[in-house]
Amino acid sequence: MCFGAAIKSKYFSLAEGYTNLNHGSFGAVARPVAAAQKELFLEQESRPDRWFRQSYFVHLNAARRILANIVHANEEDIILLENASSAVNSILRSLSWSKGDKVLRLSTCYGMVINTLAWLVEVYGIEVVNVEVTFPVRDSQQIIQAVQEAYLAHSNIKMSIFSHISSMPSMIEPIEQLAAMGHQAGSLVLIDGAHAPG
Repeated sequence: MCFGAAIKSKYFSLAEGYTNLNHGSFGAVARPVAAAQKELFLEQESRPDRWFRQSYFVHLNAARRILANIVHANEEDIILLENASSAVNSILRSLSWSKGDKVLRLSTCYGMVINTLAWLVEVYGIEVVNVEVTFPVRDSQQIIQAVQEAYLAHSNIKMSIFSHISSMPSMIEPIEQLAAMGHQAGSLVLIDGAHAPG
């Protein structure tokens, strides 16, 4: 498979000479995806009542089945939301928080997650443990070691938040090791996997 300029004009509608450095937050939608969206929109508009009472649920359940197979989960455990921001907010705001509860995150954490954590600090008095990722990153061991030191320095971390692929700057995090460390520390683990399917 080719990447970069070789697929840009074929799959994306980005302007000639424009380099999109923030693909994670704002588009761009690949042309085949946009075509599928248009098809579904036209199906919805052609029979709106049937769409909202029947067809929508058929498509929704089919998508849940496909995703369940991809992430090795039970279909009934898959919930589709409009975007990663809504998903992370739904999770973080649905938990029972107490003053002093700790949440561990990396400095590469997505801005919306940081903002939601700031809200939890203000409203519930939680504490945020920020693990600084210094660049350039030599290897995944650098991140693993920094997180391990944070777990040793801070006991009773209620939740750990990691990104499968950080947004800015882009970096694949050693998610399997980080999640295992979080579980070993007795922490819930939330993975922002918004960029992983791509």
